[in-house]
Amino acid sequence: MAAHLQNWHVQVWAGIGFGSDGAGVVLGSLLVLAMPLCEEILFRGYLMKILGRRLGHAYVAVIVTAVTFASLHVFRTTSLHELSLHFVAGIGYGMVRLYSGSWVDAWLAHTVVNVAILAPKWFLAVCSYWFVPKLLEAQ
Repeated sequence: MAAHLQNWHVQVWAGIGFGSDGAGVVLGSLLVLAMPLCEEILFRGYLMKILGRRLGHAYVAVIVTAVTFASLHVFRTTSLHELSLHFVAGIGYGMVRLYSGSWVDAWLAHTVVNVAILAPKWFLAVCSYWFVPKLLEAQ
């Protein structure tokens, strides 16, 4: 039983995509900031601005960029439900951009959402990597 639990943290890290060591927390943290930054510069900073001018309707630009945003995530998505959540998130980020006038606000909103989604996974990963092995050693 103890041997199985000693490898538990490796399984948890691998299962949530952080690899088998603590470097995944650093990589995950960078991705939570960098990926939304790149996506928001592309979708809300560039594409939404161009589409708004060409189509003449800001709300249509929000919808088109949301569809494009969701389609970007289709390869990482496991269900139509998840894909629809990306579409709704794209609408939300687009509306933030539309009403604030800045893609930076959309990036901040996107980052907050990603952190909220990943925080429980990080907590589980950190606890399983650093605390569970120490508890097992104490036995």
